[in-house]
Amino acid sequence: MAKIGWIDTHTHLAYHELDKLDDNIAYAVEHDIQDIVAIALTKEEYVFHTSLKDRYKSVRIHTTCGAHPAEVYKWSEDKFNSFMSDLESMDIIALGEIGLDYYWDKEHHDLQKERFIAQIKLANKLKLPILIHCRDAFEDCLKILQDHTPEYHGIMHCYSGSAEMAIEFMKIGMDISLAGPLTFTNARVPKEVAKVVPLERLHIETDAPYLTPHPFRGKKNQTGYVHFVGEELSRIKNMHESDVKNQLGLNFKRLFAKN
Repeated sequence: MAKIGWIDTHTHLAYHELDKLDDNIAYAVEHDIQDIVAIALTKEEYVFHTSLKDRYKSVRIHTTCGAHPAEVYKWSEDKFNSFMSDLESMDIIALGEIGLDYYWDKEHHDLQKERFIAQIKLANKLKLPILIHCRDAFEDCLKILQDHTPEYHGIMHCYSGSAEMAIEFMKIGMDISLAGPLTFTNARVPKEVAKVVPLERLHIETDAPYLTPHPFRGKKNQTGYVHFVGEELSRIKNMHESDVKNQLGLNFKRLFAKN
């Protein structure tokens, strides 16, 4: 039987300290990380992540790409349309991260919604799941997903909403992913989400180099640290780590079955 390891469903390898990337991947392998989903926000990042597949054979690196909601207002219509065309020819397992961010961009909410919807439609056309970034915009995000159903489902990345709202997102086919904040001692809401959401609908991630888990909080995050999130999830669920790994692996295969 093949060995089952942890899966980091969301990391930005292009933003890691590149001179330490070899060490970071070695750490990941040492701590039982089996699959890494590298998130690209530009075509250049996508090309970089694709090159890593041949560089690192000890883990499986998957690639995604999408226009980040806090950045899309900076793009002209022509640039956005060109990017959308590029996405159609990319070898990606999901479209993302996409969504809404009212924390960093407080002015261009209508444009964010328009380009979020356009990318959902493209994902449906390409038969891909979506990875959603949502910050301070949960009601609007839910409404868009209800009106523009992601036919191949997806993940609420680094979920920071309430347990009640998580249930609403699950009703429309979205899974929930938890990151480093789950390990913080004062993280009441993420721990409540972990308790309420069935393990069959959960994923874990780092969002590295951001949101570093305990015990390295305050330092730069790396993809290998996802094991701390998995270990905390196992504790909260009162399950053996091997059983949690196995179910998270099944969740990953279900969502990305096409790939």
